[in-house]
Amino acid sequence: MKLFADTGETTIKVNQNQEMDKERSKERPKERPKERPKERPKERPKEMEQAKRERTYIIQYRRQMKNHIMTSRFNNSTWSENTNFRKRNGKHGCVYCAPLVVSQQIPYDSIMFVLEMNNDTNQIMGIGMVRNHPVQNKYNVYQNNNFNRYVYTGKYRIDRSSMTEEEETILRAFDILCFRGNHHMKRGQGLTAFPVDSLCRCAYNKMDLVEFITNMFKTRIMNQEI
Repeated sequence: MKLFADTGETTIKVNQNQEMDKERSKERPKERPKERPKERPKERPKEMEQAKRERTYIIQYRRQMKNHIMTSRFNNSTWSENTNFRKRNGKHGCVYCAPLVVSQQIPYDSIMFVLEMNNDTNQIMGIGMVRNHPVQNKYNVYQNNNFNRYVYTGKYRIDRSSMTEEEETILRAFDILCFRGNHHMKRGQGLTAFPVDSLCRCAYNKMDLVEFITNMFKTRIMNQEI
């Protein structure tokens, strides 16, 4: 009677089992290690502090604004209608019509400087000065009566052709801001406010555009040039 199995046969069987295990391990697809979920990059304290300062500066700038820069859009046809109306009615230096009143963020009766945007030529034609005090359905400036619903009129307007070299440089900058890039202002109805954050950024860099345009009108009114 054999108490122990033949070691030769046992060794062969063990070797065979090891070979089979190796083959099975080759056939099994290797499991990919689980990827850890990506963590969102946390804002650095300096960046958070900078963003907070910018927001505070914009709020303060908006609160201290007494005059406002607005935009009004024309094409060649509506610009011609506007020009003809002003020629027929000499008492109006500028006139702007809108189907809606301006934003409530613009205080009533405050001064508004209106950039006259011609969307066909991608150029600002001039700047008018009016107060946020519209009259309703009083003037027929355009054939489309929907445009004549709210009318803002003013005595003073500066044509692009009469501007100084320095003023023309500023207007070229306005041309870029108003007509080009992802944040252009060619869309919209009536009088819309020029973005306050852009004005604030310029003021922070020592170029206050609101003050610059205000002085354009002050100088001409004092010298009786308009």
